[in-house]
Amino acid sequence: MQSEVLANFFLSKSQQQKLKILKYLESGRVTLALLEEELGLSTRQIKEFTLGLMEDIQADSMEKQPLLVWNRGEIQFVPKLSSSEYVELMADFRNRYLTNASLFQALLFVLEKRTFSIMIMASELAYSESYTYKLFSKLKELFQFIDLGIQFTKKDETMIQLVGNESTIRILHYLSIAVASKGSHWLFKTMSEKEIMSTQAYLGLNRYDKLSPIGKSRVNYIVAVYELALKNGFKLSQLDEEVIQLGEVMDKEINLNLYLKHVQINNKINRSSHDEFIHLTFLADYFTQELRSDVEKEKLGRHLFSMNTNPIVKNCKQLLALVTEDYQLESTSYYLLLYSLCNRFVVIHYFNLYKFMPLVKVPPIRGKIKYFVESCIEQSFSDYRKAPSFEKINYSFTQIITSYLIVMLPVAQKVYVEFFHRPEYKLIIENAIRHNYTSNVLKITENYDEADIVISDTHGYSNSQYFYFKDVFDQDSWEELGLYLNRMISKEIIARS
Repeated sequence: MQSEVLANFFLSKSQQQKLKILKYLESGRVTLALLEEELGLSTRQIKEFTLGLMEDIQADSMEKQPLLVWNRGEIQFVPKLSSSEYVELMADFRNRYLTNASLFQALLFVLEKRTFSIMIMASELAYSESYTYKLFSKLKELFQFIDLGIQFTKKDETMIQLVGNESTIRILHYLSIAVASKGSHWLFKTMSEKEIMSTQAYLGLNRYDKLSPIGKSRVNYIVAVYELALKNGFKLSQLDEEVIQLGEVMDKEINLNLYLKHVQINNKINRSSHDEFIHLTFLADYFTQELRSDVEKEKLGRHLFSMNTNPIVKNCKQLLALVTEDYQLESTSYYLLLYSLCNRFVVIHYFNLYKFMPLVKVPPIRGKIKYFVESCIEQSFSDYRKAPSFEKINYSFTQIITSYLIVMLPVAQKVYVEFFHRPEYKLIIENAIRHNYTSNVLKITENYDEADIVISDTHGYSNSQYFYFKDVFDQDSWEELGLYLNRMISKEIIARS
């Protein structure tokens, strides 16, 4: 409900309904009856929204523009979109609707400028002053609704300033850009992407060049947010000593010192601590986890392990000690986990990311392993159980630790292959399974009674996990078999976790 209310600030009812219809069209088609039931709309309303959707699609810059066709009580894409084309269409629509929204433009303006007047705001956004006053009032309602402790205060008779926790404001700025752009658009107004690219070239970050275009955009967005904040004279509050200790472990490469020097020269700050850079490092590592290789993360994890007096490390080590009482982690996995847990704890708890996480619906903890991990977290972080961040820390930690423990489970399912009409297909299928799956996941068995899955070209099997395979020369049969086996593996992992 909270996300829907948030959408009401930026999107019209029509835009929201069109996005919902698009969501139901993920498979390429949807029945009119389903839309009527799920969206609570009449046939006439659905037709109106669909026509509007079609007009928006035709105005889209996609290379392949499908038609929306009504056919016997169904709406479908013609031609059908591939998965990547559908994702591109959804991203384009969300970006267009959100970035064209007047309130969103106003939000980006105040996050980027920080200090402004209504006259300046009206001039830069090309709105009348009366309309700008309405947007400003709506922004105040928005900040009150999201409850991040961010508000406006009058600096003098004409100038207004955005105030609040600096870390929270920067995260909000980054997330606003990231959600709207999806890594494919530059939405900053007073700083060009070329300027940030020049900074990246100056630093010569080894991992930056190996990132995907989307990964590079994420890093560029974060750096731009920090540079704009410092350019406007806004600095972070002093970081906690335990965070600084961890941050200094991260600051071991010359390019990190280069960035600090770059910030000091260009923004005329002279800080004895590395607070600005430490904050940037943790946030960049959190949002772009590809920025460090696993080898680097493991090395940092080993260094963190030696920091016996740091309270963050002590809590994370205590958590892993409880986990390893029941599950034996490999050395590499242990240090990777220690690095990840420390990084997540700093960003979620100290940097206030938890304030943004209620916007995401947290599913209930289920499964034996997850209950066990949750119990370990509650014991090792008992001092934080009353902290407003604890629920989000618990959820984040549970997901990442469980992902390591699940792969340790003996989940191999036994597959019995038999062909009545074409017995020669048996070896072909068995060899294909051996080639594509390790014996830890799927194992061929010659004993029907111990089989978890049966693959055959006929019926008559009591085993409920039965797959009918039509023909080895039928491409659809191979694709369906792959989907079926992957689904069975996922179900088994979920059941055992």
